[in-house]
Amino acid sequence: MAGTLQRRSSRAGPVLAVLAAAVGTSRRLKVKGRREETPVLWLGLIAKSGEKKSPGLQAAMGPLEEMQRDAVLEWREKMLEHRMELCRFKMKEKKWKGDGEPPVQPEAPA
Repeated sequence: MAGTLQRRSSRAGPVLAVLAAAVGTSRRLKVKGRREETPVLWLGLIAKSGEKKSPGLQAAMGPLEEMQRDAVLEWREKMLEHRMELCRFKMKEKKWKGDGEPPVQPEAPA
């Protein structure tokens, strides 16, 4: 029984920690009156060396790291497109003689 509980907690603890970190300070709890608190969760995995703490953490972090990688790749693609649009804008701006609508500078991606 103790071994089963330990295996479950070595997976659940990291998942809770990752979820808490994902929420971070983006949410606040109204405690009383005007007082607000950020939901903070402090966790520590305590086990002897070699008792499989890292696999639980890696399993919990895996999906988050994959989402982060995808978001970075998407942002890089958007930035590359933005730089190309900016170059086109600058060329149009140099050619613009004041007649008609001026070229509009593209906004950078968030």
